[in-house]
Amino acid sequence: AVAVKRRKRRFANRPSVKVRSPEALREQARQAMEGGRFRDAISNYKALLKDDDNPDTRQRLAAAYRGRARELAGKGMLKEALAIGEIRRELCPEVPMDPEHLTLLLRVGRGAEAARAYRQAEKVLDPQVLAGLRRSLAAIYLSGDSGLEEGLDRDDPVLVQGAAARAALQAYCRGEDTAAVQFLAEIPFRSPYRDWVQILKA
Repeated sequence: AVAVKRRKRRFANRPSVKVRSPEALREQARQAMEGGRFRDAISNYKALLKDDDNPDTRQRLAAAYRGRARELAGKGMLKEALAIGEIRRELCPEVPMDPEHLTLLLRVGRGAEAARAYRQAEKVLDPQVLAGLRRSLAAIYLSGDSGLEEGLDRDDPVLVQGAAARAALQAYCRGEDTAAVQFLAEIPFRSPYRDWVQILKA
């Protein structure tokens, strides 16, 4: 009888599990996003997806993952940020790639992966965002052995105009100013190397 009473008391002391309604989950997720608590938002949106897998919730989950990845990157935790970005792409493949993910790949020296990600996103990203990514790729390509050749199309501006940009840089380093100017003249105005050309001409 004593053992039965103890068991009853033990079960009675257990906290009841509160089942949150979809409306409550959505509201908590929204508040978490507004407060920059991305881990909480991710947890809530994932719970919502278990009961109702719909495009709107996936979009919001992707936004929460993006916020978390950028938060980690801001703290210098680049590998962790990349891991979150990969999870985002796996769970929300229909959502366009976050440009910051490609930038992170470049920062950690994963040029070939960055190039492949860029090609996949090339047709869906905003033209201005795409132009910014090309400038980032161009800067890495100029540095030398970047691995970009493995992932970029042969007719991509980063490679096509990169040959002249590299030649100009090498000529400039050798003190051959006339040759450098000639190579720079081969680079069009709207090139991803445009900013670099202006710096070299200054």
